[in-house]
Amino acid sequence: MDKAPDKDTRRGTADTTGAAPGRGSGAARVAAPATDEARTAAAESGAVVPQRGDGHRSPAEIEAQIERTRAHLAQTIEHIGERISPRNVTRRGVRRVKAQVVDEAGRLRRKQVAIAGAGVLVLMGLLVLRWRRSSRAGQVLCRPV
Repeated sequence: MDKAPDKDTRRGTADTTGAAPGRGSGAARVAAPATDEARTAAAESGAVVPQRGDGHRSPAEIEAQIERTRAHLAQTIEHIGERISPRNVTRRGVRRVKAQVVDEAGRLRRKQVAIAGAGVLVLMGLLVLRWRRSSRAGQVLCRPV
């Protein structure tokens, strides 16, 4: 079995955009700002700044990127904290249960309530049986000699 050659090899042309393979080599390239001051201003405004031809970024660009990353990370952590807080988890659970037993008009769905009630009764019956069996076993073991 021969492997199929990549798209560029089949065409017989090389990728001249300089983009990384597999990353949309046909995408338009963004021109880098001409001066360091323009690059710094663009980086601080949150714009995506392409690297200079030599592949190095100025300290101001790096600091701006770090600040954007910190802000994004702080926002992500706050969002995760809100999602996993016990109060919010409880609220979502209650909403799911209500959605199962109450229709859009606010009326009870009798069939679902009956099924849930029967399940609770069966569970209670099993717990009572278990409790009675364990209490009988305890009485036998605790007889005076």
